[in-house]
Parts: sequence; structure tokens; C-alpha cells
Amino acid sequence: MGKWSIIDDGFLCTKRTQVLIDLEEITLSLKPIYEKAPLMTLAALPLRAGQCRSVLPQLRRLYALGQAAPENVCLWEGLFRTACLVKDQPLQEPVVRLMNEALSRQQPSGELPGSVAEQVALMRAAYAVYEFDTDRVRLEKMALWCGWACENWENVLADREVRVRPGELMELLCSLYRITGKAALMELCKRLRAQGMDWTSVLHTFSQQRPLMREMPFDLLQAHMADEREHESGYYTRLYLTNHSEYLADGVRSAVTCGRFSGSGSELSAPRTGWEKITRYHGAVCGGVTGDETLAGASPAAGVSAAGLGAWAESLASVDEPWAYDALEVLVANALPVAAGEEEIQCVQQVNQVGESRRYHLGADLPLRSLNRLMRGYAAVASCAVTQRPEGPAVNLYLPGEYIVPAENGAMLLKIREEKGEKVITVRVKEAFRAEMKLRVPKWARETTVSINGLPMDAACENLEVEIDRVWENGDTVTVAFSAPLQVLEGYHQGACIMAGPVLYAMDAASDSPNNVALCGEPVMDGEGRITAPVRLVPDWKNTTGDIPVLPRTEGDVLHVALVPYADAKRPVALFPRGKQA
Repeated sequence: MGKWSIIDDGFLCTKRTQVLIDLEEITLSLKPIYEKAPLMTLAALPLRAGQCRSVLPQLRRLYALGQAAPENVCLWEGLFRTACLVKDQPLQEPVVRLMNEALSRQQPSGELPGSVAEQVALMRAAYAVYEFDTDRVRLEKMALWCGWACENWENVLADREVRVRPGELMELLCSLYRITGKAALMELCKRLRAQGMDWTSVLHTFSQQRPLMREMPFDLLQAHMADEREHESGYYTRLYLTNHSEYLADGVRSAVTCGRFSGSGSELSAPRTGWEKITRYHGAVCGGVTGDETLAGASPAAGVSAAGLGAWAESLASVDEPWAYDALEVLVANALPVAAGEEEIQCVQQVNQVGESRRYHLGADLPLRSLNRLMRGYAAVASCAVTQRPEGPAVNLYLPGEYIVPAENGAMLLKIREEKGEKVITVRVKEAFRAEMKLRVPKWARETTVSINGLPMDAACENLEVEIDRVWENGDTVTVAFSAPLQVLEGYHQGACIMAGPVLYAMDAASDSPNNVALCGEPVMDGEGRITAPVRLVPDWKNTTGDIPVLPRTEGDVLHVALVPYADAKRPVALFPRGKQA
């Protein structure tokens, strides 16, 4: 085994996490073993598999769909992480048996069945299970595979998916290093960072303003890529990759992981710079970015792929910065639940979904790919909703669920629910101890009120967060309320979208109301939270499936149409043209 073996060698081991049962079973170090290693010490960590449970209905639906195709190794990581969120005994789920069977076929050299990309997917799934049960044998198999990868590095890099998605393998290697402290893992990270696709430069220099498909027919692009053998060094292949929603999202994770490995300011700043540039021209008001095969502009008639949404959710969850949580809030409130669907995945959605759907250039594997990305995306969002710091928990997203959070002085269980528009956090601890709880304040919140056990406290909001430093008793309750003012934001073609907090509101085209209307005034919210918008007919706007008109002529009486949350609309119209009389 040599330098790759963990047998009879010291390594950081965490006790098995009993899901939401015994707080004494939770221990975890936030620091890498060797301080001199080229890996940043993180100020906060997302929760591990088994440390949180979610009550979001979309997760149960996605898990049920995933169980219909359990033989696909690419689904295993998402399946297990989702099982940890919705099942009481995730280790008893079929995906773990399939994973163990695949690991049992590991060669003495460390090689696993399948392509290199499939082996990476299997290793990531195995690591997800290790997070839950900390099984030493499974860790040894992962270390053995890393040794094989080192000895066969040319074969590893020969797989295109490994080169263009270096973040997939980089995350795994860094996670294993934080557990084992093996310096040889850092050598692999150095190689991968140097030889994988440079997404940091792509994000810093992104400049594509128009949809790629308007400049080049998709069939022609495919032909050029075939001539280049789809190698990322080719002009057209690189053009495709750097305009593809999923690849760009994975590029963000690559930049995040490489930045934490190297400490490079350029790599650490690339995600925000890239996100701002990409969403400026291709952002979807429902969250995420537009795009079927490639970015599609900001038109409300452009498609928003479920696979891309899941990929962006996972990437934004890895950033751990306020701007990323603001973007995640919009995604979770609007686009993600629509993508998950009520009965089946909606592979492509439109902000204005009226008339016949457009024809998209979509791969045959899109349904399976969408399922995989949505499961992984939702699991990543749940694990970063509450992060753990030595001083205490940080609540970043107020997602209903249960979260076990270790801290220096003990561990606490947080139960988050929503009650009459307020966020209620109930604290459960084994014994009272002092800890600092950080509450994120969304950028849209006009006012923030915080009470503890029913008593209001002076919430000093600095840098969009509230800090509560106290001795926590079992049963303490923190209630947080944010005022969510109604906002009309300008979008594509000077259009208007209506939001209350992170929730996008839309007219439901499935109702009897006309579709070809323009906003001609300010929307109003009544005392019960119902929203109506004044609109007038746009006689010259007949084809409502296309782009919205710019400042169109309106006629007729003003109609006051009821708006519903975007995720609840059967056929939403969420981006309105502005009438000249508005």
C-alpha cells in the first residue's frame, strides 16, 4: 500500500453520526491535519451526510424517481445524499448495496469497473457513505483508488470529463486529505489543478452577450466540434463548453475548490465575477441562467434546463458567501420546485410559458441527467442551509428541516420551520453551553426582528447577519421575521418582474385572463398577502411565445389580475412588458 495506505496510520476519524438522535455522537474538526499543507483552513463547513433532514416534498419525489434507475452509477451520490435527507435508515437503501457490490470488484491495483469518469462518480458516492458511517474499509478502498489514479495519471486525464470537470475529482481529493492528512493527495491536486481546464480564466473573462445559437446553427457547431474530436483545446469545442450552463456551473465548483487548495485570490474571486457576468446577459428571473444546450439570453421565452439549475444550485452552495446564498434563495423559491415537478421532472421551463413550447437542442440523456443534477443540487442546498463553525452554527437558508451542528463546546440540534411568515428555530442540546449563532439577513429584507423565547432582542445587523452569543438551554426558541417589500424589477426588453422577498410572482396563463398584456401601474399586496397587478391589453402582441415587446402601445380598460407564486403557476407569465402608460 505504501504512502496510500491508511492501515496502522494515524488519521482523523469521526464517530458515526446517528441521524438526529444522539448529540454526543457528533465530533468533527474544522482544521486540516497539517497546517503547512497548501489547503486553506475553512471558517465554516457544510453539514455532512446524516447531519440534516429535510421536509421539502421535492426531495421525496426525486428520490422515488431515482430508485427507478438505481443501476446508473452517476446517480448514486445524489441518491444516497437524498436518502440521508428523507430516510430514517439510509444505509439500508438499495443504492448502498449496489455501491458495495461495485466496490467489491475493485482490482488489487485499485482500479474500479467502468470509465474513469464513472470511477470518479463511484468514489464520490463512496465518500458520501463514508461521511455517514466513517467505515475504515471504505476509506481504504478510496485511498487505494487514489494510488491507482496516481500510477495511471495519463489514463485518468485521457478521459475528457475529468479534464473539463476537474472540480469533481478535486473536491474528492481535498475531502480525503482533510480526513487522512496524506500529502500524496496534495500532489494529485497539484497535477489536476495544472492540467485540468482553467475555469478561473473562463469566469474572469466571460464576454458572450448573445445566445450562441443565434450566431451559429447547432448542427454546424456540432460538425466543427466533431472535426476537433471534441477536445477542449479546439476553438469550437471550447466555445461550446464555455457557453454551456452545466459546464459553467461545474467550472464554478472547480474554481472554488482550486482556490481553497491554493489560496489564490484570482481563483477565489472567479465564482462571483463569473456569476455576475453570466447572469447579466443570460440570467433567468426565476433563478439560475437560461440555456438548453447553451446559454440562451435573458428572453422569458428561452428555456431554463433542470440539469443546469441543479448544477448551479450545487455550485452556489459550495461558495459559502452572502451573494451566493441570495442567489440560492431565488432558485429554491422558484425555479427548482418547478424543475422537480409534481409528478415528473420538467426538463425545461420557461419564465413565460404560453402557447406552444419551443424546440430545444436537448440530449437524449437529459431526463436522467436532470434527475442526477437536481438530487445533488437539492442535497447541497440542504447541507449548506446551516453550516458549522467552531463558535457555533450559522443559519444561511431558512429551509424547514432538522440540523445537527457540532461546535467547540458541544453539539446542538436546530429544528427550523415557518409559522405565519416567521422563521422559527428551536434549539435542542444535551447540556447547556455557550455558543454563537449567526443568522443571515437576506439583502431584500427591509427590516429584521429577532426574539428569543418570545422576548424581543436588539438585533444588531452588521454585514447582513445577526449574531447571538449566549448560553443555550434545551428548548430555546429563536423567531426571526423579515419584511419582504413588494418590488418591481426591470428585466429583459425593459420588462418588469414582480417579487416579494425571493418569491417571483406570475400571472397564470391557464386562467381565463388574456395573455397579451402589459403592466400599466404598480402591483398591490393586500393585508392577507394577495397580490394583484394592473394590466392593459397589447393589441400588437399576438405571438406571446416570443420576445416581449419594448414599451408597447396598450388599449382598453385597466384589468386587475391576480398573481400567484411562480412555482404554483401552471403556465406562468412572470416577465411583463411595460406599457407606455406605466
